[in-house]
Amino acid sequence: MADGAIEITSVISQFRESETLLETVREKLKSIALSEEGAAGARGSLESAAGSLGESVASLRAVVEEIAAVRRASVGALEAAQKFLEGTDLSALRTSVESLPKKLETSIGDRMQQMDVKNASNQKSMMDETKKLTERFDDLAKTAVSVKEEQGKYAELLENYNKLYANYNTLYSRIPQRTKTKMGI
Repeated sequence: MADGAIEITSVISQFRESETLLETVREKLKSIALSEEGAAGARGSLESAAGSLGESVASLRAVVEEIAAVRRASVGALEAAQKFLEGTDLSALRTSVESLPKKLETSIGDRMQQMDVKNASNQKSMMDETKKLTERFDDLAKTAVSVKEEQGKYAELLENYNKLYANYNTLYSRIPQRTKTKMGI
């Protein structure tokens, strides 16, 4: 009878240990669930940044095309005015009009260069943000792999717990009722 009592005590101890392990696994699963939520948020931010970058590039292309069209029209108008003035005696006006296309071209070129610098700065900023989000997404992807591993461990622990619980029930059912009453179990 002493051997039976030791086995029951051992089974009860193993049962309590399995409860502790299950609680640890529950805590890890909560942490993993929070990590998965963070990964979903980072993925949304990354997609939003990529969309904003595309919109900025499209907007800048349209502005550059409009500036180029205005420049071409201005140069054409100034050339027509220059041809008109070639037949007049307004030499001072002629000199001024002749220098306008060059001044206009320089002014437009300077402004386009300023826009290029600003565009490059915006693109760099967006690329840096995209890089950060990509790194965060990669970290979350690694966490997801860790989650899968923890889920496998959890499944193994759950299987061991179920086996221990089945053994406990089997052993418990073998204990005579009077022994259970004496031991208070």
